[in-house]
Amino acid sequence: MIKVPKLQLPTIKLKKPQINYKKLAIRLSIISVLLFFVSGYIAYNKLYLTNERRFWSAIDNSLATSSVVRSVESGGTGNKTVETTRFNFGTEATINRITSVGTKNATSESNVTTQNILTPTAQYVRYENIFTSEKKASGGDYDFSSIKGVWAKQAEATSPEEADQLKLSYVQPQVTLAPFGNLRAVDRRQIVKELKDSNVYEIDYTKTLRTVIDDKQFIMLPAKVKLKSYVTVLQKHFDFMGFGMFPPLNADNYPDKARYSVQFLVNPSNNTIAGIKLDSQTENYSNYGVNAKAPIPNDAIPLDELQQKLQSLQ
Repeated sequence: MIKVPKLQLPTIKLKKPQINYKKLAIRLSIISVLLFFVSGYIAYNKLYLTNERRFWSAIDNSLATSSVVRSVESGGTGNKTVETTRFNFGTEATINRITSVGTKNATSESNVTTQNILTPTAQYVRYENIFTSEKKASGGDYDFSSIKGVWAKQAEATSPEEADQLKLSYVQPQVTLAPFGNLRAVDRRQIVKELKDSNVYEIDYTKTLRTVIDDKQFIMLPAKVKLKSYVTVLQKHFDFMGFGMFPPLNADNYPDKARYSVQFLVNPSNNTIAGIKLDSQTENYSNYGVNAKAPIPNDAIPLDELQQKLQSLQ
């Protein structure tokens, strides 16, 4: 019979754990503080930041931004227009607009992309891209490279009448169903107060929806805009911005019962207006406060000269 030797296990002495009560107390204090702020943040977002407060916070933010970008896409298969406009507010007020118009049919395809720079006293334009698959009468391809990027001056204020007209042309793109700008705090509060007091935005906050677009959450608020009241407040807004009255918009032309149905899209992460859905198109807003100075050209040629160059290439 074979004797199996006993297995000798090593003796392990377990040390009594040493508890550092001071460090433990510090950790517990930190955790309790974190939990307090987290619970406070959740309560603030759920209880205080109602959809109504978010909407008015978005309106207030739209009136306190140095810059915003609006993009609009219209048309469809065969005929598509994409317009991206950066509004710079303040002392160096400019509008930088890039418009791309594309057409396509069974036999040809073309695209024209232009850039417009607008200031309250001057306007500039250039072709960023011109392309067509059509052929010349001679059978050759069109070559527009010689005029791409060439700035032309569309208009300049050389008289009081021209100055007034250019100011109107500058304000017109800013007309939409929410005011945007960079107002003084006192003026901003006044505009928001008048919008509220006049009940310009008729919104049933029980019918707001949460929606996801490109993996981002948004709040959609259906609204009816009281046009007469809104135009009245918008005129004051333009006056605060230094443009004076905008004659093409006259509150007297709208009956008291006139309403315009619209949907506002609010980004809950920063309480800004992300979109305004109108009947025929949607205005998307982004890049709040991201300043990008418009390239005012110093060597712009007359607009007639640019048009003549274009005609000579066709």
